Amino acid sequence: MTQVGTLEEQGHRRQRACTFIFTGTPLPSQSQACDEFIWMVEDDPLSKFSASRTWADSIWFKSCTPRHAFLMWIAQHDRMPSRARLFNCGLCTTPNCCLCYSAPESRDHLLLRCEVSVQI
Repeated sequence: MTQVGTLEEQGHRRQRACTFIFTGTPLPSQSQACDEFIWMVEDDPLSKFSASRTWADSIWFKSCTPRHAFLMWIAQHDRMPSRARLFNCGLCTTPNCCLCYSAPESRDHLLLRCEVSVQI
């Protein structure tokens, strides 16, 4: 069995650990220039990068099924007619999920957290 030690000794251990972490980390540059983020793909810098454009290309591609692409577009923009959204508009009497009845039916709940939809 190991001995934990006093609270004062534990405090010194934490202080030594923090000192080690901070002294091992290099200081930021002192130059006045603004930081610049460069997107790299396989060591080649990209001149222009747009997350929305990349995402759109993965949804709206040449042989996509329009119904599936439209559903993904609606889900990405959180515009699915879920019970929670309909309840906030006064169009539904209960916001709870119609599959599990345990949480409000939102986009994230339906697609990621609902026990029933996860099994499907």
